[in-house]
Amino acid sequence: MDEYRVALALHPNVWHGHGTWQVRAWLAEAERAGLRVLPPRQGWQAALVAADHVIGDHGSVTFYGAAQGTHTMLATFPHHEMAGGSPIAGFGRAATRLRTDRPLLPQILNDAADHTPDRFASFTDQLNSVPGGSGQILRATLYQLLDLPEPAHPVRVLPPDPPIPYRLEWPRSAQTAPLLATAVNEGPAVRVSRHPEVLVPGGSPALYRPHLVVREDEPDPRARDRADLVICEEGEATVWERLRAALERNRQSALAAAPEGDTCLLLTRDGLHYQLTPQEPFADPEVLASAFWRVRVDHDFAPPALVFTVRVGESSINVHVRPLDRMKRSSADHDNRCPAPGHVPRS
Repeated sequence: MDEYRVALALHPNVWHGHGTWQVRAWLAEAERAGLRVLPPRQGWQAALVAADHVIGDHGSVTFYGAAQGTHTMLATFPHHEMAGGSPIAGFGRAATRLRTDRPLLPQILNDAADHTPDRFASFTDQLNSVPGGSGQILRATLYQLLDLPEPAHPVRVLPPDPPIPYRLEWPRSAQTAPLLATAVNEGPAVRVSRHPEVLVPGGSPALYRPHLVVREDEPDPRARDRADLVICEEGEATVWERLRAALERNRQSALAAAPEGDTCLLLTRDGLHYQLTPQEPFADPEVLASAFWRVRVDHDFAPPALVFTVRVGESSINVHVRPLDRMKRSSADHDNRCPAPGHVPRS
């Protein structure tokens, strides 16, 4: 979840053949798990340019990805539908095909390690006889068909529209799926990986010592009842009141967390308060809560200060852990009128 962003560009015929409602209904659970679904006619161009990996079929977008030198693999390829001597058929024979009976990520990374930008050049060089000149030729042809004089100035090349994926129209509480997070000790560091629970085959047993992370307003009671860590959003109550209320509502949870700027505030089941501050701004402070969950489960610490390292993918960052006394909690909350919460009894 934290290392990759996946966008889907479906052929327009899929949208026109089945209708927008049906396609969105089919993809709703995947969207909630993080998939970005692009509209049928715009956005795919810029997404293709920005992509690190392209996975497709015999369609033109897949071939464009290979032509621009991006690492490209095949999910499927109907060889029987292709003209045997065509460039796209040659590409289909040369590209690596993903196997659905094996984990996908290792396949992608292993194939990408051997990839070079000119890997498919013998096929993609035949895609266009005038690279960079199609705009001028198309304009000249269209003006000729219109029987109008062509402008003297050269064709202006504009960048494509930015990719703007569809947005879920569900309530916000249903837009973020419960996450299975693994936090594994690597010496003095903790490596965090988070996965939408619905996408983990076999659920929790398939991962190493995972914990379940849900939002405080998660609508599925089955997920709330199993949550180890609850994430609180902004609200009218003070942050510590929200954290305390979250633990009271979710009796199985050991920890509640609330991002606050670049930091993350935490309340444990036994009433201890912490502030996690990354050495540098971090993309998602909620990752810090999952790392802390592992550190506290393994070490059950309560020192005056602590620094540990969080790793996500190839990134790592030092995180300062500060236990908060009553005065510091009040200051962090910006509300001296509200006393800090006390002990929350175990269920």
